[in-house]
Amino acid sequence: MTLKNNTTTIVKGIIAALLLLCLIDADYGFYQAMRTLVSFGFAFLAYNYYKSGDKTNAIIFLCLLIVFQPLMKIGLGRSIWIVVDVIVAGFLIYHILKSVPDIKRPPKVENNQTPKSSEPSTKSQTQVDVDKISKKW
Repeated sequence: MTLKNNTTTIVKGIIAALLLLCLIDADYGFYQAMRTLVSFGFAFLAYNYYKSGDKTNAIIFLCLLIVFQPLMKIGLGRSIWIVVDVIVAGFLIYHILKSVPDIKRPPKVENNQTPKSSEPSTKSQTQVDVDKISKKW
């Protein structure tokens, strides 16, 4: 991960946390401050994605900036805003998880199989079964 990816991931995490904090019952000043901070975050993300050449994500975050901008309130009602906040927070968490590199796991070996190796086995199948049973005891 590069520094730019780390910064965008941190900003996405902060925005998601702020959006989930909106589920609590607070006064209007809290929501106004949240909308301002979230707008700055979406503007930052839209600019970074545009600068990196990812125009699709730049447009998505620009649209989110327009929805959450604090200058002209969009009156959707508290219940609809809660749904919007949860959906957008889920989208951001999905983006964060998608950017985390996959962890390489060893291949799955079933209980009845031995791991395959490039060398031929010198033991017979019966001897392998006896070895497994003796290890259990």
